[in-house]
Amino acid sequence: MRLPPPSNLLLAVCLVTAAAAASLDDSLLRQVEAQIIDEVERQVTDSVEQQVTDSVEQAVTEAVEQQVADSVEQAVTDSVEQQVTEAVEQSVTDSVEQSVTDSVEQTVTDAVEQAVTDAVEQAVTDTVEQTVTGTVEQQVVDAVERVLIDGIEGQITDAVEQTVESAVIDQLLDSTLDTAAGSAVDAVKAALSGLPAKPLPNLPQTAMTELGLARVAALAPGDAASELASKDIPPPADETFFETLDEDGWAVERDTWVVLVPMVSVAEIDGWSLQIRERRTLPGLDVVMLRVEAPSDRTLAGFARLAAASAPGTRVGRNHIYRLETGDTTSAGAAGGASIERARSDGDRPLRLGIIDSTVNSAHPALARANFIERDFVSYSGRRPADHGTAVASLLVGDDEGLSGLLAPGGSLHAASVFFEDEFGVVRATSTGLIHALDWMRQEGVDIVNMSLTGPPNLLLEQAITTAVAAGMLVVAAVGNNGPNGQPLYPAAYQTVIGVTAVDADHQVYRFANRGPQVAFAALGVGVRVAAADGGYRNEEGTSLAAPVVAARLAHLSGSSPATIIEALKALAIDLDPPGFNEVYGFGLVVGGP
Repeated sequence: MRLPPPSNLLLAVCLVTAAAAASLDDSLLRQVEAQIIDEVERQVTDSVEQQVTDSVEQAVTEAVEQQVADSVEQAVTDSVEQQVTEAVEQSVTDSVEQSVTDSVEQTVTDAVEQAVTDAVEQAVTDTVEQTVTGTVEQQVVDAVERVLIDGIEGQITDAVEQTVESAVIDQLLDSTLDTAAGSAVDAVKAALSGLPAKPLPNLPQTAMTELGLARVAALAPGDAASELASKDIPPPADETFFETLDEDGWAVERDTWVVLVPMVSVAEIDGWSLQIRERRTLPGLDVVMLRVEAPSDRTLAGFARLAAASAPGTRVGRNHIYRLETGDTTSAGAAGGASIERARSDGDRPLRLGIIDSTVNSAHPALARANFIERDFVSYSGRRPADHGTAVASLLVGDDEGLSGLLAPGGSLHAASVFFEDEFGVVRATSTGLIHALDWMRQEGVDIVNMSLTGPPNLLLEQAITTAVAAGMLVVAAVGNNGPNGQPLYPAAYQTVIGVTAVDADHQVYRFANRGPQVAFAALGVGVRVAAADGGYRNEEGTSLAAPVVAARLAHLSGSSPATIIEALKALAIDLDPPGFNEVYGFGLVVGGP
């Protein structure tokens, strides 16, 4: 609250002083005092009212200013939002209109181009057909007239009959061979599944010969197969292998596809625009094999459909990796270890046998007298390991330090080297190497092939094995060392392959052996004495060592077909507990001797 101005107070004091000096009476003094009080109250009231008025005016002014500011901001915001909204809507509308216009224009253009193309093609086709027809008809008329004039009507009749007869025979032979191949595969499957095998149809001897050769004889040097082989592309000598995993977690070659093209359709390859790393003509399997860089603009499934549509029978897949199936070395040295008795042949001679394995140290004392026909099928740089192949070969044709080959000491053996070692010591083979090796075995006329290796299912390898089995080959494989609950491993798990497990000297199943319906037979594979690549000997274990026992026993059996040979082996197998076919021992134990 404000105080009265000093001038007013001074006036009041003067009045009091004057009254006192004049000795005013009490009434006058009271009157003066009343006036002073009234004056003070009036001045105080005026001061308070002024202060209230100022405060109200200040509050009203500030409120009005705030409302004006808020109104201006809201108006500006609304205006800006409206403008932005209208601009965005206009932009979207223009973009949609342009896109629709372009799409409609492209559709119309494509339709017009297609219509024009179809019309032109049809017109050209009609013109060509009409021209060719007219020309051919005229040539036929002229030829007939000349023949009639010359009086050799009988030649026309003979030529027509010979052409028709040849066409019918070719068609019947192709149909017969396809049927026979299918029947052969079905018979092998039935024999391995424990079902009675259906006999092969009665075929002329020429047809059976054709089937056994599987077109190899028809593709001799100098014909179409040789021309195709001239276009083969070998891999670079220093090519390095790079590994990755496929969508199922199996190891494969990185950024690589494999394509098997029937030889009758190889002309389609150029139209696929592939970057080819390796091309191989495989007449034994009647295909051309390509190893190509996986295109970045296509999926494997999409390209497989395209390739099969343009070249029926074409298969596309990954280049899967396969491993060797030998277990731990249980002891070393030249002494000790089990030996397997050599089988006695019930035929004129053992069937030809081959192994697809690592390379073999043919200079080992146990193998020095054996006859090896060996070839390398590795497409990459890296050391070629020899331990596994030497061990398997010594079981079949070894002859030294107590080793007596299951085939015959110093016998003949086809050996395909497919394994290589990288800079980290990892040993592997690829599906392309296995397929190439199978083709070579077919061309060499090998009857039985042992594959002591395992890996994932591969569509292309399965096709190659099926083709070989249809042509009369028997394929034996180790079931693997992944344990009793391990997943099925291939190629042993294919229905046309004879899967083999391992047992010890007491006929107890090998503790790490795979089990399942893929097990066809069991054989000794624990504590087996074999030749070592370094020139010595060692004792090893694993299903790899059991498989060649079964392969050798099959080679000494006779039969009219692969299915009958399998049935003969089933009759010789020793039934183990549990009795009958089972997923531990298959049809039973196979021993080397009769």
